[in-house]
Amino acid sequence: MSATPCGLRLVVYRPLKLVSAFPDYVSFRHFSSTRSCLAEERLSNTPQSLPISEETENAKTNREKNKEAVSLRQKLYRARHPGAREEYMREYYQNNKDRLKSYYADKPEARKAVRQRFYQQHRERLRAQQNQYRADNADAINERNRAKYQENKEAMQEYYRQYRSRNPERQKIATEKYYEKHKEATRSHQRQYQRQYRQRLKEATAEERAEKKAERERLRALARAERDEQKRRLAQERAAMKSDQAAARKAERERLRTEEKAQRAKARDDRAQQRRRLAEEQAVINKQRVAAQKSERERLRVKEEAQRAQARIERAEQKRLFAEKKAAIAGERVERLAEKEKSISDRVTLLRQIARQKRLDGSKPEGGP
Repeated sequence: MSATPCGLRLVVYRPLKLVSAFPDYVSFRHFSSTRSCLAEERLSNTPQSLPISEETENAKTNREKNKEAVSLRQKLYRARHPGAREEYMREYYQNNKDRLKSYYADKPEARKAVRQRFYQQHRERLRAQQNQYRADNADAINERNRAKYQENKEAMQEYYRQYRSRNPERQKIATEKYYEKHKEATRSHQRQYQRQYRQRLKEATAEERAEKKAERERLRALARAERDEQKRRLAQERAAMKSDQAAARKAERERLRTEEKAQRAKARDDRAQQRRRLAEEQAVINKQRVAAQKSERERLRVKEEAQRAQARIERAEQKRLFAEKKAAIAGERVERLAEKEKSISDRVTLLRQIARQKRLDGSKPEGGP
């Protein structure tokens, strides 16, 4: 058996039906591989920069027809060769990187869908790689995070202050959780601070204590003055707010009074207009009722006249039918009398014939014909 890349392929085989009868029988069959050679030549001449979306209708039809078989074959192949698909995809991406980038350049939704699908398919592996990277580069990551925090410290602190002011309950829960988590460290820090504070108090001189006491008094006086000022300001604001509220209530009452007057006037106008409209509608209804009654009377009069005329016609027709029936009865009586007379005359004639026949029979001699 021999084969050529292009041209004819020669196959030698021995059919089973002829082996027993002709052991030396050999058959030759020619297979033309011209089509496959042309396909290989066409594929070799095809440029590699074809767009991904270019696909013939025949290929689409075949893919839809054999979708299940191809999927099953792919699953079996992946089960037998676990790392083959990843290797193939990496090689395919490396060979078609520029073409894929140009294809997805103006398709953000498609890029997002591809990334999401890839993450869903390789979620565990990506998480493991990410955790391993964080473990291997913990120092660099911490340094980068500290640098990032120092760079945006004020903005982050302002953001957290606003967040805490907007979410006091969450801040309270977070504080409780933090204290519960670092309870021992917090208590030890407080004890250390208290020891240091007591040590500083012991080491401080009388003059320093007097200065600190004066400073505390000054701070208390400032705090009292600030509280008094705040109370006075709050009282002024409360008085101004009360006066504003009173003025607002007065203006609101005046506005409501004006609106009520306008509503009452509008209601009066609406009622008057409603009465006029009802009167006009009632007048129209009365006219229509009078016209309807008149037309009904006219219709009844015409109907009665038609009924009387119909009754006259029916009476005349009944008289005619009665006369015809009477004439028919008289004619039938005459016909019966005529038939009766005819039947009497026929019987008389028959009796005469019978009597004559009897006379003739009596006058004949006995033994005659």
